[in-house]
Amino acid sequence: MIVVDADGATKNAVEQVFRGVPILLCLWHVNQRVKKKYMDIVGFDKAGWDEFKFAWRNVLYSPTTTDFYSR
Repeated sequence: MIVVDADGATKNAVEQVFRGVPILLCLWHVNQRVKKKYMDIVGFDKAGWDEFKFAWRNVLYSPTTTDFYSR
């Protein structure tokens, strides 16, 4: 498994060199995309963002796949 940042060129190069190896986007970049999408849809509401962020982290740090899907 290889972790890359949000750079498309890096991802493409890794896919070519390491064929068949799973590629993950780094957690920081995932969180930035989620935050942007949340802000685009909901706007900035501190209380709402804090509640969403808590729920999102709960999903993100699920100890099992079953927990992940149920959360």
